[in-house]
Amino acid sequence: MVAKPADFIDDFAAAGASQFTFHYETAKGFFFRIVWAKFDLDDAEDIINKIKSKGMKTGISVKPKTHLDDKIFELLDRDLIDNFLIMTVKIYFLFFRLTILF
Repeated sequence: MVAKPADFIDDFAAAGASQFTFHYETAKGFFFRIVWAKFDLDDAEDIINKIKSKGMKTGISVKPKTHLDDKIFELLDRDLIDNFLIMTVKIYFLFFRLTILF
């Protein structure tokens, strides 16, 4: 996870990547924006448009306990997202824990 995924899109495209997946939590408008307040965040749709302009497929991932807001459903409904990943593992400093969703 990086704080400003839009900063990496050009480099990934130049390296030949066919898809770029970013964490939804790093996009402007997400309700955790207070956590990321020190960063000037890009809007999720702007990030998606930049990825698409480079000819790559777009993916969005969310952490296990992320609340899915209306914006993400709008992006899904408009077919702007090619891959939607719900993380099942919370990464900690030296270990990880599988999050049971059911």
